[in-house]
Amino acid sequence: MAKREKKNPRKRTNKDIPIRLAGETAEWEAIPLHISQTIKTDKLPRLKRIHQSISKSAKLSMPPVYLAPYGWVRPDMEGSIYGKTGPVNLGDHYEFAVELPITTLLYCDDLLLRRILIHEFAHYFHRIERLVETGNSSKNKSTQREVSDTTTEWIQKLIEGEDERLKADLSDWLSEDDAKLDIDYDDPAFEPVDHRFIENWIGELPTCTPEIVFDPGECRLQVSSDIYQRAKMLKQKE
Repeated sequence: MAKREKKNPRKRTNKDIPIRLAGETAEWEAIPLHISQTIKTDKLPRLKRIHQSISKSAKLSMPPVYLAPYGWVRPDMEGSIYGKTGPVNLGDHYEFAVELPITTLLYCDDLLLRRILIHEFAHYFHRIERLVETGNSSKNKSTQREVSDTTTEWIQKLIEGEDERLKADLSDWLSEDDAKLDIDYDDPAFEPVDHRFIENWIGELPTCTPEIVFDPGECRLQVSSDIYQRAKMLKQKE
């Protein structure tokens, strides 16, 4: 039986580090030591390296990425959820960011991990564009999310093609090569990864179904200045 993820886990953050840990210390301690060591010594450096590579190619800051101490399972228990984009609760404000479960790092190779990040970055940039378009954003200004879906509703939107509508044109944000690497979560490349996740993780290790989208109400969203300026420039070009 999948556990429900806590709604507002404490976030440990350093604004100068693009890869950050989400969750409580006790949640990380529930991960077997050999897996924790693999994440620390191999998977986190790899994630940081890929994140930096995308940023360097784009000549632009990339969104912060939070790592959750769980495997994320779909409500039907038939596969993994590989990432999500949304407001991360930091206590006194929210930071709009990408979140990944540790299983995405453990089971995806370098290319697939890069493509997942690019997919989630497309959602991130779309959201920033929308905030600038409606005049509700600055680097630290109150705003409000438009939608609040359950995970099941979100997955239905993926099936219906809604996910594509909520992504930015990556050619406005990333290098030409990276912009071509966006991937949909129904791609056959995920089938062997889902199989490994079901066989090796579910029922044995910490698992939850995350809240994919939620409405925090009025909040202050922290966005890096160069991303905000790029979104303003794109708006002015329209």
